[in-house]
Amino acid sequence: LAFVAMAAPQDVIEDLRSSTLSLKKQILAMKEEAVKDKTRLMMMEREMGRRERVLKDVLDLNKRSSNISAEKIAKVGEDRHLLPQYKRRCGKLQEELDEAESLIAQLKR
Repeated sequence: LAFVAMAAPQDVIEDLRSSTLSLKKQILAMKEEAVKDKTRLMMMEREMGRRERVLKDVLDLNKRSSNISAEKIAKVGEDRHLLPQYKRRCGKLQEELDEAESLIAQLKR
């Protein structure tokens, strides 16, 4: 029979403390990143809502046959291309946020 050399109990405890500290640091970093992602997502959603309101205003003006200002036309021209990009970016940020939160939950166990 071969004997396996066992580490001293103090060494095992120190290793466990070290790994616990490392996991706590990872959790903290992930929580901070999740907060940043949530903030980015809220900003993107707010911007998307603002752009959608401008588009809705232009459509309402068009339905009422009112004059549409050149400023609104220029704004809609910009927004027409950016809105799908914002929606995709919001979806991606939400996925990243969900993944980070699930990983944090796993690390806490």
